Amino acid sequence: MIINLPVYMIALGALIMLASIIKYSRLFKFPLNLEDNKHRQISTIIKINFLMMIFFFIGYLSVAGMLLNNHHMTDLLTALIFLFGSLFVFSVIFIQIEVGEVINEIYSFHTVESLVNTIEAKDKYTKGHSKHVSNLCECIHEYLPKNKRKEINIHLLRYAGYLHDIGKIGISDTIINKNGPLNDEEWDAMKTHPEIGKNILESNLILNKLGDWIYCHHERIDGNGYYGIKGEDIPFESKIICLADCFSAITTDRVYHKGKSYNEAIEILKEVSGSQLDEELVAIFLKIPREKIEKCIP
Repeated sequence: MIINLPVYMIALGALIMLASIIKYSRLFKFPLNLEDNKHRQISTIIKINFLMMIFFFIGYLSVAGMLLNNHHMTDLLTALIFLFGSLFVFSVIFIQIEVGEVINEIYSFHTVESLVNTIEAKDKYTKGHSKHVSNLCECIHEYLPKNKRKEINIHLLRYAGYLHDIGKIGISDTIINKNGPLNDEEWDAMKTHPEIGKNILESNLILNKLGDWIYCHHERIDGNGYYGIKGEDIPFESKIICLADCFSAITTDRVYHKGKSYNEAIEILKEVSGSQLDEELVAIFLKIPREKIEKCIP
């Protein structure tokens, strides 16, 4: 029996390509925590790569069949294989570079996460607050109208909820842990923490988009917030964080007050709807089942 080595080699390549296609398809389920344009760009390239892999698989089978039947490869098929091969290598390198940047930013996020833990360690009454706000943001997002949900990157929103108080790393322990109302000077210092948070995140490739959301998370619809930004000038994501932060603060025991019940908190949200909090978001929040809200507690 004559062993046709080239045929076996090409058939082996086809099997390897088939295994690669199955493995590569898992990328479609991988959540890319990137800004929308970059997310779409990488997702499109992944899909194109997937189609090229299918082309290679079919091409390998075709070439193996031609060799078995003593047919020669056409110039067009040869050219296509070389062309798609170079494009495939280029796109894989592109994705590797982009994913490498993402990995670097993940390490950066863990660094910021450690800062959040440092902040909460300064005040036992706020331990778990950031995680609570993050969970509430995710819950609110789930109940937004479909068009709004599509506009907001849930991963970034969840991170923003978690990092909303990152700026408190720059606030004195004496102010944060004061057992009583702050004086004017102390209050002015406390009101700088959103700006400090924005400055911390602005150099991070992935998280810099969160800076504006965090900067505005203490703004009010009526313009009486920390920096006087009001209404539609407040990013919608900031309004979500503000609502989640408000509910968490009301229902959590703090050094200056005991946490209120769910029903009491709901009544307070209704009272400040349209003045402090976005009226549309409060209406959405009221429709979320109580058990879903309570599951957000870390």
